[in-house]
Amino acid sequence: MPETDAYETWWWSILLLLWAAAPAQRVVDVLQAIPGPSVGHGAAAEDAAAVEEEIESGGRPGEPLDQASQRRLLRLLRRDPLLAATGGLRRAARSRLLKRLLGGVEAARQVAAEELVEALAEDMAAPAAVREGGPGADNEGEGWQYKTFAYGPMQPPLPGPAVAAGSGAGAGAGAGEGAGDGQRPPMPLPVPLPPPLPEAVVQRHVRQVAAALEQQHVSAAAQEQLGRVIGECANWAAALNTHAGPSGSSSSGSSSGSSSGSGSGSDPCGLISLRVSGNMLAGSTGCHEWEASFALAQLVLRRPELFAGRRVLELGAGAGLVGVVLARAGAQLVAATDGSAQAVSNCAANLRLNLPPQQHPVVECGQAAELAALEQGVAVCRLAWEEPLPPGGLSCDTVVASDVLYDPEVVPVLVSLLVRLLQPAAGTPETVGGSESGAGGAASKDAMPARTDAASVAYIATLRRNPATLQLFLETAASAGLCVAEVDGWGDPFAPAAGGTAVRFHLGVLDEKSVAERIVVHRVVYADILTD
Repeated sequence: MPETDAYETWWWSILLLLWAAAPAQRVVDVLQAIPGPSVGHGAAAEDAAAVEEEIESGGRPGEPLDQASQRRLLRLLRRDPLLAATGGLRRAARSRLLKRLLGGVEAARQVAAEELVEALAEDMAAPAAVREGGPGADNEGEGWQYKTFAYGPMQPPLPGPAVAAGSGAGAGAGAGEGAGDGQRPPMPLPVPLPPPLPEAVVQRHVRQVAAALEQQHVSAAAQEQLGRVIGECANWAAALNTHAGPSGSSSSGSSSGSSSGSGSGSDPCGLISLRVSGNMLAGSTGCHEWEASFALAQLVLRRPELFAGRRVLELGAGAGLVGVVLARAGAQLVAATDGSAQAVSNCAANLRLNLPPQQHPVVECGQAAELAALEQGVAVCRLAWEEPLPPGGLSCDTVVASDVLYDPEVVPVLVSLLVRLLQPAAGTPETVGGSESGAGGAASKDAMPARTDAASVAYIATLRRNPATLQLFLETAASAGLCVAEVDGWGDPFAPAAGGTAVRFHLGVLDEKSVAERIVVHRVVYADILTD
């Protein structure tokens, strides 16, 4: 890859981190690792007088954290169309980033750009102010924010510079950043870096997000401002795709990201934007993006043939990450359920944020019976696991769930529900955990109606927080007649899954070895199926 192309790819990585609201220190660490720009980039492209002034003040144009890099980061924060569409970083996160950037500039013995000092002073002067008319204005005080995650094929990494691991750009990125951030173990940054997505994929996602937010709550004034921003920034994606060749042309990609956005004819790529709660006190746990959901979503992206054309029921859908990729993978029915009404409502909004309404209108079901009547499309519904299923059960071929094994008390309830969903024959299944009813045991026999059909398989992704809880699930499932086996191929970030592709989330939580090694995906079937 030519030097200039590599330089732009580093900046694409910075943009990915900003979209995902990554910890400020991680962004600054990557900025510090960016190699000096070639002619035509960075300082060389700045006004000659400004460069001369920087040199006279003791700065070193063309080296990491020079004034050209500082100004470019500020331009992204202010004028990137996707950040503009979603309201940008929350003020507290923006202030943290600017402070860390200024600290990094001083540590590198560079000279702070006047624009950086002014931006930081502005933020400090009005810490409680909210962006007037911005689409994220009503969320800031409540701890809500928008995060965007990219996925696509990627080449194996080569040894590269290390950057602070932080919380990652994916799940868990909302964790606090205390004084000890610099003491975290370094995380190798992949080289080559994630390639920029095709221009068409990015632009269509921006338009989709803008249109969805306009339908939800964005004022006309904000939309007018957004239109100006998109017009001014229309060339940024082209600049980042200078090395992409035919794959970066506007003719490649798809509006949903489900087809070959990379131009390869097989590997999908795309963006997913989610409104999430950065504060557990501001929303239910289902309104947060959890680590194992990225593993499950990556399995769907790598093995779409397991889900295409099937009716998929998701338990504990949360913020809707997995639901989005299921729809893009071609599932006949995506039934996203959660026990929290707030999570269901937020999930519906996130599905609409990412899926074109003409292709994937989202149906909000008031009760499980409405969901059971659906055979295709995208739907959300509140579903309490301990409550009876509708007569005849729920129409689904596949069940999926992620990060649902967080509490030992929920294990027998979940296993009981899986038995009801996976048991192939009508009749009265055995109770689970030695109890016939109650929140800590299985549902009663009367709560299990005769089945008209059944799901054939379930996929459950789990972050092993408490090994005893996972072991309890395995033992309880076995005693209930379920066969549980680990699924290979989702986690190797560069090796294609069996029969699938090496698609992965870019610069996300799965890059962190300490997290990825604790995630396991299980395939669950009813034991009788194995003897058929």
